[in-house]
Amino acid sequence: MNRALDRFCIWLADRLGANSTLVVFSVIAFVPFFFQFPKSVLEWQNWISQTCIQLIALNVIQKGTQIESARTGAIIQDMHDLLHQKLDDHHAEQLAAIDRATTKEETP
Repeated sequence: MNRALDRFCIWLADRLGANSTLVVFSVIAFVPFFFQFPKSVLEWQNWISQTCIQLIALNVIQKGTQIESARTGAIIQDMHDLLHQKLDDHHAEQLAAIDRATTKEETP
């Protein structure tokens, strides 16, 4: 059940992330039309090039964030696993020491 919920959450986050990027791009690209409409060919060229650059930049930033997040998640998981291994080893050492101490006390 937990894995199904995790997969659903990841799927939903991917969909929301893709849609929010598209919404942000649309706002950046089309809101200026309400304030200043390009009149000359040069203004149209500037608007098109700026819009394309922004679209590419948003996608690159989103992909970079996903890659960095995955890398950071892997580092955190590795540290978590290492910590649990160290704690298990320490716990085993403590149990062995308690065993030795109780064995010495029991022998006359």
